[in-house]
This record gives sequence, C-alpha cells and structure tokens, in this order.
Amino acid sequence: MLSPSRGHESHGKEADGRQVTAFRDGPTGRALALLKAMRWDDGSMGRQQLRGTDDLTRDFAGGKVAMLLGSPSTYGAYAAKFRGRPDVYGQAPLPSEGEKSTLLGGGVAVVSPKADRAQRSAAAKWIDFFYLRPKYDPALAAERTAQVAADKNPAGVPGLPFYDAKVSGPATAAERKHSNVPLKNFTPYLNSLATTRYVVEPPVAAQELYAALDSAVQAVLTRESADPDTELAKADRRIGPALERSQR
Repeated sequence: MLSPSRGHESHGKEADGRQVTAFRDGPTGRALALLKAMRWDDGSMGRQQLRGTDDLTRDFAGGKVAMLLGSPSTYGAYAAKFRGRPDVYGQAPLPSEGEKSTLLGGGVAVVSPKADRAQRSAAAKWIDFFYLRPKYDPALAAERTAQVAADKNPAGVPGLPFYDAKVSGPATAAERKHSNVPLKNFTPYLNSLATTRYVVEPPVAAQELYAALDSAVQAVLTRESADPDTELAKADRRIGPALERSQR
C-alpha cells in the first residue's frame, strides 16, 4: 500500500490577477511516490533509467518492455524503424487519477518575420495544403494515406482529430480505407477520445516547470534514498523565481 505524499504549491500572478499554481496538493506527490514504489519496491519501472524515447521504443518492439507511455505516432517508429510486430501492438488512453485527462501536444509551423506579403501568403497556403487539408479533405486524405501505404510505411495511424467530427469524420473514413495498421488494436484509445478532457500546457513558465519536475522524477528513479516530499520541495524552490520573473 502506498502512502500519499504531500503536494507543494508555488504561486505567481498572471496579468489579469489570476493565480498560477505550479504544484497542487495531492496528485503530484502521490504520482511521485507511485513512481518510486514502482522503481524500488516491485521493480516494474526496470533498472535502467534516463533513457530516450528511441531506446524505449526499440526495447518495446523487441519484447523487452511490456508497456510505455507515448503518443499515437509511437506506432510509426515501433513498426517501421524498429520492426515491431503490428499484431501484438495495442494502444489505450493514459491512466489518470480522478477525471480522465491528458496533455495536448502538437507541432508549430513557423514563417520568417522577414518574409514579405507574397511569401507569407504562399506559406499560409502551403501550411493548409500540407498540414491541414488532409484533415478535412477526404480526397486528399485518401490520396496521402494510399501513397504512404504504397511505400510500405505505417499509413492511417489513428490520432486525435484536429477538427470536430462533422469536419474530420469524412476525411478519417477516407483515410481508413487505405490504412495498413491494425485499427482494432487502437479501439480502447479511440473509444476514449470523446470522453477525455484535453489540457493545454501551463500558461506561465511551462518549460521551467517541466525542468523542475524532471529533476524530482529523476531523483526518485535513480536514488532509492530520495524522498518525494523533499524532491518536490526542491522543485518548488526552483520554479518559484521563474514564476515571479514571468509576471513582471
């Protein structure tokens, strides 16, 4: 049985006066205590820590790791880069405490600030054609998926729709006609999409917050003597100045 560890809080203020909380009471401490127990009590975290995504995906494809956390794109590397078996791959929503929620991610398309008006217009058209249109244009979605499948690469890997079902639905259906991935293995993940709460990154000092928490996670996974409360207190002290600077 795990004993919940105390959470810690750091506060700053946004421009409109709302409070920004870095660490909330409860879940952060309990999650860190759980990671420590999985590492040192039951060994389910394994003995090798601080490895990169490719290291884990390689071992996952080779049957050396039973489960890992990733995004839908993990399947591409698993199947194409590391030759994992599609029939034994499964994807489900990330377990969470209380309300089912997950952090959103994505890519950013950047246009040079030195670009003139014609270049900016051309860039916007390209971004729409390359990134956005396949998500709402069934014909282009089918064409792109068929091309990828013809090249023997994973095609039509399920993911979170960019638009609502009315817009994304026809494009997704067209894409799946040419998909070469085991769609039934993604069923738990796909069934969770409509009921999951999607959370954006912290609006203030997000990267500093991640860095502070990274240190706490690394500590409990690499040092058996590390105390979750103590490591969260250290992280709290690290993030405090960053939050203060961001509010000036």
